[in-house]
Amino acid sequence: MSKLILYVIFRPMRPKLSSLINTYQISDLLAAVDQLIQATVLEPNINSRLIKPDFLKKSKKLRPILCLSVARANSNNNDPLVQAATALELLHQSSLIHDDIIDKSLTRHNQPTINANYGSAKALVGGDYLVGQAFLSSSELDPRINYQLATSYIMMCEGQQLELQDQHNPNRSIKSYLKAIEGKTAALFQKGTLIGGILGNYNQSQLLYLEKFGQYFGVFYQLMDDLLDIYSSQELLQKDVLKDFYEGNFTYPYLLLKEQNPYLMTSILSHNIDYAQIPKLLIQEGITAKMLRFIHSHLLKSLRSLDKVKQPSLDPIKVFCFNFLKDSIDLQVNPVDRPKLKFILNKIDKDYNKLNKDVF
Repeated sequence: MSKLILYVIFRPMRPKLSSLINTYQISDLLAAVDQLIQATVLEPNINSRLIKPDFLKKSKKLRPILCLSVARANSNNNDPLVQAATALELLHQSSLIHDDIIDKSLTRHNQPTINANYGSAKALVGGDYLVGQAFLSSSELDPRINYQLATSYIMMCEGQQLELQDQHNPNRSIKSYLKAIEGKTAALFQKGTLIGGILGNYNQSQLLYLEKFGQYFGVFYQLMDDLLDIYSSQELLQKDVLKDFYEGNFTYPYLLLKEQNPYLMTSILSHNIDYAQIPKLLIQEGITAKMLRFIHSHLLKSLRSLDKVKQPSLDPIKVFCFNFLKDSIDLQVNPVDRPKLKFILNKIDKDYNKLNKDVF
């Protein structure tokens, strides 16, 4: 792949996170979160020694950033924010360790996974150790915070079980798939933005819409990740592409293809078609465009939920969400294929500008 194509595809999303960090002045809070997280892996016990400090440093900390941004948009009260954000990140990191065990992944961020280094049994306990540390971090907070954290973790477990239940099942329903990702991925976003709302002293009606925002954003985030699994590269992802397909995790694009062209899907499953052709075939069948429309719809739902909070100080989060989508498309869709998606990409621009014309 040429340097030019790499540059066009890989426009990092971190600067957009920086815009949120700078806007809401939360760099000090994130630094404190980092310190608390690092303390959990420097404690002199056998579980902490399994988890290398670098493993926890690789995260973008998107969940804590959204939580802190929501809170800071309505309040300057700092006291409980660090503990809550730390708990969110530790629950997320524990889920990554458990995911690596389930997927038998040997690398993450180009580094050996904990299960690769120490075996699945020790990695399992190490992941559980981070769960315990998460709830220890939040133990002195408002009981409502601990309730939402516990609820998010239960939802994550239920979503993971649904995914495992449908593994290697190409007849999996789209409804079941969406239910799984609402738990496995969206739960921490959903409860994280709600927790940010609680700590930011929003009223009850506003909290409802902040939770909805997190839910829709979480589904949107997972849909983007599923598309990235198809259209990115091993170098950019730092893990294998088409991983979902190889592992029998049939995500939204494959389920759409199964509905629309069952013969083609059967041919792929029967190894009559080279798996490397999957990205091209999905574009030819119009699946990629439909996927982008579905992703777009969840982005709009998340933005409309923020609109209903009726808090202008949340506008930078809307801008971030849209830029996140635009950058993700640059990551996922090869420039050669972009003209085939011009209609939907133009529609995304038009609808967003119509929805948020007052933000810019």
